[in-house]
Amino acid sequence: MLAVGLSYCAHYVYLPKPEESQFQFAEEARAALCPFLGTEGMRCFDGSPVKSSGRTFASTYLQLPCGVWMSADRKSGRLIAPAIKLTYPLEGCHTVEIAYGRSRVQNFRNASQLNEPWRRSFADGMVRGGELARPSDLLEYSNNYFKRDDALALSQRVIGLYTLTLNISTIELNSFARDVVSKLTPNFDPDLYEDFLDTWGTHIITKSLVDGMAEQQAIVKRCFEAGNNHILGQCIPFSDRDPSNFTCGNYASFASMILNRRLGGDMALENDYEWKITLSIGPALIQILEMVLWYDFVADESVKQNLCTIIRYRQRNIDLVQTEAVHQIDARLYQCHFGAVVAGGNGSGCRPDQLSDSQQVFVDRDHSVYVFEYGNHRVMKWVNSAKQDIVVAGGQGQGTSLTQLSYPRGVVVDQLGTVSVTDLGNVRIIR
Repeated sequence: MLAVGLSYCAHYVYLPKPEESQFQFAEEARAALCPFLGTEGMRCFDGSPVKSSGRTFASTYLQLPCGVWMSADRKSGRLIAPAIKLTYPLEGCHTVEIAYGRSRVQNFRNASQLNEPWRRSFADGMVRGGELARPSDLLEYSNNYFKRDDALALSQRVIGLYTLTLNISTIELNSFARDVVSKLTPNFDPDLYEDFLDTWGTHIITKSLVDGMAEQQAIVKRCFEAGNNHILGQCIPFSDRDPSNFTCGNYASFASMILNRRLGGDMALENDYEWKITLSIGPALIQILEMVLWYDFVADESVKQNLCTIIRYRQRNIDLVQTEAVHQIDARLYQCHFGAVVAGGNGSGCRPDQLSDSQQVFVDRDHSVYVFEYGNHRVMKWVNSAKQDIVVAGGQGQGTSLTQLSYPRGVVVDQLGTVSVTDLGNVRIIR
C-alpha cells in the first residue's frame, strides 16, 4: 500500500501535463455561462470585467441568483464557472437580504499569520474575499514586508446585498458540467483527473454572500505593539479611522496606506454612496459561506472515489508546500521581544530617571518616547539607548508661565523635531 502511494505521488508530481485540456470551455459554454460573478464583480472567462450598464447586463442581473453557483479551486482560489443548472423561477435557491458596513481589521506579521486564514477558511468551507480570496504568494509578501521589518494591515468593509443558499437535494449539474464529468473514466487516470480539477476546480459553492467590499491595506512596523492589535487597528489611517486624535498619535506615525480599492459595482466611482447604488447591477461574490466537493454531485461510485482520491492528494500536497514555505520564511525572521523598560523604573520622583503619575506616551519616527507626567507637570523624552530622560517641556513646577505646565495631556512632534504640547490645566497649546 505504501509503495502504491509513493508511486502515485511521484507520478502525480513529476509527469508532464498534456498541452491541451480535455475539459476546456468551448465557445458554446463561454457564451452561455458568461457573465458570472467573480471576486471583483461580474466577469467573463478571460477575466475582463463586464460593463455595469446596458440592457443586456440588466437582463442578466434579473436572472442572477441561480447563476452564481460557481465551481472553485482549492489550489488557486479561483472562481471558475457556474456548474449548476440554471432554473427560473427560483427553485432550489433561497435569498436573504442582509446589510453589513463595519470594517474588519487584521494584522499579518509573518507568513504563518498570513497563511492561516486561507488554510482555515477553506477547511471550514468559508472563504472571505478581497486579499483573502486566494492563497497568498508567501515569498512575495516576505520580500515586500516581513524582510523589511514591516507587517501588512488589512481592512475589509463588507456591504451585503443578499446571501444565496443552494438546496443540494433539489439541484443538478448544468449540461456543460455533466458533459465534462462524463469524460471521467472509472479506471483511475491521475493525469485525466488532475486535468479536470485544473479546469473545473475542486469544490462547488452552495452558499455565498453577494455584495461589495471596500478594502484598504497599510504597512505597519512588524514588531510595534504586536500585543495590542485592537488599539493599533483603530489607529491605522484607514478611511473610517481618525488617526489624528491624541490616542492614535504614536500609532499612526508607524503606518502608511498602500492600497485603497472597491470590489463590485462601478469601482471607478469615488463617492461611497454612488458606488453602493451600482452594487445592485454589478455585485461581486465576496464571501463563500458553504461549499461541497465535486464528487458529491457524481453518481458513478468509481468516478466518485477517483475524485475523492485526487482531491485528497491535491489538498495534502498544497498544504505540505505551504507549510514548508511558512517554516522557511518565518525561520529567517527575528522574534519580536517586548517588556523592556524605556523610561522611569526608579520609583516615583522628580529626578530625570524617575516618573510621577505618568499618564500617556507618544513615540516619534525615531522611536523616541515622550512621557506626560501629571505629578511633575512636565513632558519627558527618552531617546533610544539613553541612560535617563530629557525634560522637553515644563519641569519648573505647576504654573502658567511659558516654562511651566499644568497637567500636560498631549504632544505632537513634526518632521523638524518641533514639539507642541497640550497644556490641559492652562487650556493652551505651547511650542
